Amino acid sequence: MTSKDLKLDEPVEEEIEEIIEKKSNRSDEPKFATVNFHDDCLTKIQQKLQINFIKKTRIAYAEKEKSVSLICAISKVHKQGKFEKYWFAFHPHQKDFLIEYSTAYIAYGCGSSDNTFLIPFFEFEPLLKNMWITENEDRMYWHIVIHHRDNRFLLAQPRNESQDLLDITKYKL
Repeated sequence: MTSKDLKLDEPVEEEIEEIIEKKSNRSDEPKFATVNFHDDCLTKIQQKLQINFIKKTRIAYAEKEKSVSLICAISKVHKQGKFEKYWFAFHPHQKDFLIEYSTAYIAYGCGSSDNTFLIPFFEFEPLLKNMWITENEDRMYWHIVIHHRDNRFLLAQPRNESQDLLDITKYKL
C-alpha cells in the first residue's frame, strides 16, 4: 500500500464534526456519535449498478475489471432549526482515484442508507469550484454539504452567485 492509498482514509470526518459542534455550540448532540452504514449504502449501489465492487480503502471501491470506481461517504444528521444537514469532506486524492477510471461515481449516505445518493463523477466534478474549501500547509479538502428541506436534498454551492443550493434529489437510490 502506498502513502497515497493511506491518504484515502484520512479521518477528516471527525474534524468536520468538531467544526460543526464549535459553530453550533449545541450540547444536545453527542460530540462524536458514530454512524456506520457504509455497507448498506454499498449494497444499494451494487444492486443499482449491477456491479460487485472491491473495497480499496474504507470509502474507496473499484470494479474487478478496473473500469468503474466509487467513493462512498456517510454522515450523521445535523439539525439546523427545522432543517437537516449532512457534512462530508472530499479530498484531491479521492478525485485523483476517481479520474483513473473510465466510469466513476461519488456516493453520499445521509443519515442512513435510506438516503443514499449516487452521482456520476463527471457531473459532480464541475460543482467542486462552487464549494467551500479548507486549505492549510499539509492538506486541502472541499466541504460537501447536503441540506434536506421540504422532501428535497440540496447540495450547497456557496460560491455560485446564481444558485447556492442545487437539487440532487434525482440521484437518490
